[in-house]
Amino acid sequence: MSAAIRTAKLQLRTSMRQRLLQLSTADLSTQSQQIQDHLLKLPAFQRAQHVSIYLSMDAAEAQTYGLVEHALAAGKAVYVPRCRGQQMDMVRITSLRGLQPNAWGIPEPSDAEPAVDPAALDFVLVPGVAFDKNGN
Repeated sequence: MSAAIRTAKLQLRTSMRQRLLQLSTADLSTQSQQIQDHLLKLPAFQRAQHVSIYLSMDAAEAQTYGLVEHALAAGKAVYVPRCRGQQMDMVRITSLRGLQPNAWGIPEPSDAEPAVDPAALDFVLVPGVAFDKNGN
């Protein structure tokens, strides 16, 4: 990737983050619910038994806690990220209780919990700042 493209992408991410930070709590909640409703209807999510879902930050990200609760209640094995330096592992949780905030304030499982082989996951929800109409 050229330096010009990297710079343009960085500028776009910065601009989008600023726009997202301006969303009201009500708007963020409404949009998060719309995203959750859409995801719950996806056949890939409905079929999945082992799902990885990022745990959202308080602001400027689609809120995912309701989706995690729904997946747990549906009997799915739910995995969330645990970051240690440059290493990110996916760790199974059975509840949102007992998670501890990391350096960014995002709850995550303790080091005592084993990581899963990423190949075991059949649905992965990842955060993103902005996407084009093709999902890129």
